[in-house]
Amino acid sequence: MLPPQPTSTKYLHPVSSVPQLRSRSIAASKVLQDTAPGRVHIRWNAFSGFPVSIRGILTESQSGVPEEIASRFLEQHAELFGLLQDNATLTHVETTAHRGVQHVHYQQELHRIPVMGARLSVHIDAANRVCMVNGNYCPGIAVDVSASMISASAAIQSALEMLHSPEHGTPQAELVIFPKDDRYVRAYQVNVSSGRPLGDWVFFLDAATGETLDSYNALKFEKGRGMVYNTNPERDNQVVTAELFDLNETKTLSGAYFTIKNAAKGASNAVPTTAGTYDFLYQDPADPHFDEVMAYYHLSKVARFFRNFGYKKHDAVMLVHVHTPDPETGNANYDNAYYSPLKRALFFGHGKELNDLAKEAAVIYHEYTHSVIDALQPLMATIEAGALHEGYADYFGCSLTEDPEIGEYVVKKLGQDHLRDLRQNRTYDTLTKSNVHRDGEIWGCTCWKIREALGRQVADLLIYESLWYLPPNATFFDAADGILQAEAGLFNNEHLDDLTAILSAQKIEIEPAAKFTLVAKAGNGGRITPSGAFSLKIGGSQTFSIAANTGYYIKHVLVDGVSVGAVESYTFNNIAASHTLEAFFEDASVSTYTITASAGTGGGISPSGKIAVTQGKSERFTFVPENDYALKHVLVDGVSVGAVREYLFENISASHTIEAIFIEDVPAKDATVIVPGSVLWTDSGVNVLKGDVLRFSASGKVVYDTKGNACGPAGTTWTDAQGRKDPLWQKPHAGLIGKIEGVGAPFFIGASYAVKAGSSGKLLLGVNDFWYQGNRGEFTVTIRITRGTS
Repeated sequence: MLPPQPTSTKYLHPVSSVPQLRSRSIAASKVLQDTAPGRVHIRWNAFSGFPVSIRGILTESQSGVPEEIASRFLEQHAELFGLLQDNATLTHVETTAHRGVQHVHYQQELHRIPVMGARLSVHIDAANRVCMVNGNYCPGIAVDVSASMISASAAIQSALEMLHSPEHGTPQAELVIFPKDDRYVRAYQVNVSSGRPLGDWVFFLDAATGETLDSYNALKFEKGRGMVYNTNPERDNQVVTAELFDLNETKTLSGAYFTIKNAAKGASNAVPTTAGTYDFLYQDPADPHFDEVMAYYHLSKVARFFRNFGYKKHDAVMLVHVHTPDPETGNANYDNAYYSPLKRALFFGHGKELNDLAKEAAVIYHEYTHSVIDALQPLMATIEAGALHEGYADYFGCSLTEDPEIGEYVVKKLGQDHLRDLRQNRTYDTLTKSNVHRDGEIWGCTCWKIREALGRQVADLLIYESLWYLPPNATFFDAADGILQAEAGLFNNEHLDDLTAILSAQKIEIEPAAKFTLVAKAGNGGRITPSGAFSLKIGGSQTFSIAANTGYYIKHVLVDGVSVGAVESYTFNNIAASHTLEAFFEDASVSTYTITASAGTGGGISPSGKIAVTQGKSERFTFVPENDYALKHVLVDGVSVGAVREYLFENISASHTIEAIFIEDVPAKDATVIVPGSVLWTDSGVNVLKGDVLRFSASGKVVYDTKGNACGPAGTTWTDAQGRKDPLWQKPHAGLIGKIEGVGAPFFIGASYAVKAGSSGKLLLGVNDFWYQGNRGEFTVTIRITRGTS
């Protein structure tokens, strides 16, 4: 028989990382930090090396609907997340709007099958700026789809056999991609609710073998909770008359949002105490209908509380059961209360060892908060995510009652003061990772400290808003990111210092210690010291030494997948991201040559430095310009091979040099240049890229002789008696001409001309006159550049 609480990590992450993709991600993060309008905060997944949370003002205000803005951002920064081209593995799930922020959610799919736990969310503020991207994406995964599968009905039957329940609902099965050991497989996710054992059970079964990969109970419930009076009879035993809102015309405790049922065996539901009215005035707390009234009242109160924040997810009537018997034994005295996400219903027992759970307001507020969190982020299956569930629920239960203690009345029979107290000094370093209620107290205490610092009104709003930013299987760091992002959107960082101090004191560091992985090829000709995987705090440093074994030499060392040459040591300084360091060695008995690779200002070459290569082998080099630069040309052994994107040395039999030359790539736009007639060549200030289309229009006059003869940009008829000395002697004399500095021959422009650039470089303008020194006047030239492709 399946245990009621199966043990499972349930943390769904990439089973392995792809070094090349990870290196590109790190490089892409630096591009985003350089180009974003505001400060960028990136939190990395220490296991995969890819971002799990990016927040800040990430883009300028953009036009388009939220889905277009989100898709465009992901396409532009695909390498940052390890995405395939055109976001091919992402499917838009939904877009929700809340308080001016658009939340665009995507599901990762492979072969049109959803990858479990892999969702990305793009959050767009009221100014149409991307302000946050978070979630999990699994780059580089592959699944064998050739293997045969068991049927969905067979998977359901296997799940039911494990559950071994005589009472269960109709199971549902869905095909998903799920991690298994060091790979991903197709799996069936089977959902089934049952009464014995109580739960909303979720199973993951290997679709090829039927093997159970994971299982857990999705029910959200607490032991020892209740509701009655204004708060609870332990705190205030006065019974008061309260107004009941949103009742329907059935004259039962049923309305727009809730229907209350008395679940006690043979019991009837509450009816008005006075005929012809909607008054349910059961004054005696011992009356079994008293719990029904209080459940309706306090649930209506907490639901209105969340609706006032703009919450609209609960759009159907929720069924609520009081006096719920033990669903496993049938015992009428049940020591529990819980929320069932599959049934979308609340259940409250009236206790045996505990006092009546429906007589404590904080317990009802707590359980309803579970339903809100589940609607906003249904995948919260890890221990830490479950602790957040409990911490949030405790906080709102306590905040609405203005009491940091929860469960005072419920546990009174046990001689205890409370279930939990949010004034305790519980910090993240005391996380048990085994008890969601105990760990939930850490997050509840954190939220309560925020309330004490900022006041109830601000804290309630911020903590509620943070729920909208929770990714699947959220961690405490995700929740902290959500609060900071909510504060930035609502209060423009007015409370940032207070929040940062509180989170730091709670040991929930905003940017946790960075982790980088070093992979050393020590078993193939050399060693690296130290070796292995290390975790360092942000801002730290680490030096590594690389040495070849006897008879070997260092071929090259890769940092984040990019060669830094055959160095013998490398130091990471001021660490702020994950990194990789890999050393490669070659047998010295084989003839070797050296390729010296370098790059000028404005870009890089990979690999770079002095690269040792074996005779007869090949070596490929790639060239990447920095922002606002373009590749001008590549010199191989001092000779240009053009602006090629990569170059391959084949069958190497000698040493070589290779150098990449870059040129400033000023964004294309119209430029107006004054060209004096007395200067042969004038720098236009325009950098041209190969493939650009240049359109010229010119006006003005230049006096080209001592007699006062003049012409416009189109030039004039001229017979050159001095040996045809004009730059373009066959073209009109003194007309407007141009050329690319250092490359190619001059070309005639005249008053109007269009040309496609055959090379890259600085554009020079001048007059077609060998005797230019004595000229007077000038041409005014407008240049329009359309960026093209070479």
